[in-house]
Amino acid sequence: MRCKSKRVAAMMMMLVMGMSQNTAASVIQQPEVVYYNQADYPGEYYGSSSIQQAGCAPCAMAVCISTFTGEKISVPKLCDWAVENGYYYDGMGSSHYIIPAIAKEYGLNCKGIGTSREKMLEALYSGKLVVVLMGPGTFASSGHFMVLTGIDQNGRISVADVGSRANTAKTFSVDKIMEELKDYSQADGPMWVISPKEEQELSGASQIAIETLTQRYSE
Repeated sequence: MRCKSKRVAAMMMMLVMGMSQNTAASVIQQPEVVYYNQADYPGEYYGSSSIQQAGCAPCAMAVCISTFTGEKISVPKLCDWAVENGYYYDGMGSSHYIIPAIAKEYGLNCKGIGTSREKMLEALYSGKLVVVLMGPGTFASSGHFMVLTGIDQNGRISVADVGSRANTAKTFSVDKIMEELKDYSQADGPMWVISPKEEQELSGASQIAIETLTQRYSE
């Protein structure tokens, strides 16, 4: 995993101990995210829909797979796999179960955390990715999968919005993400923590730092 536990721990402790934001920012190590966008596949089909219209879930999982494995993913082939294995509903888009299914297929850990703000923050501070299903609002007019990729020293969240490069260039408050989560979801969603199969154990100091920071932005 590219986000080394010792450097994560150093960032945590600097923030917790109240050091300057510039000093803390210099050691923040989030995963080096590989980005995919639905619009990059014009004319490519996803079942009876197009990838541009309905391929947000496969694109979001492609982000996670490439980020943690370094493997370049063919999004059209991933969409074909989803259709063949029953994770695409004609005229409706992706089943929510597509997230854990693709994670398993590519050897990644996936844990549904429902709407737990605390578990989402803990995951981001630990260098993991969080796939989220968003409802109407900033990111979607109905339902939309994207990836939370990190959190900065001010508690603002970076995203890989596979439907918007403009959103991907921004950061968002924790409240904004939580407020716009999809009201209804299956498969223990609407948030899923994604991480490599073999995770590095965090030290006791790192765990304490994560708990402290999580508490700060959970309130």
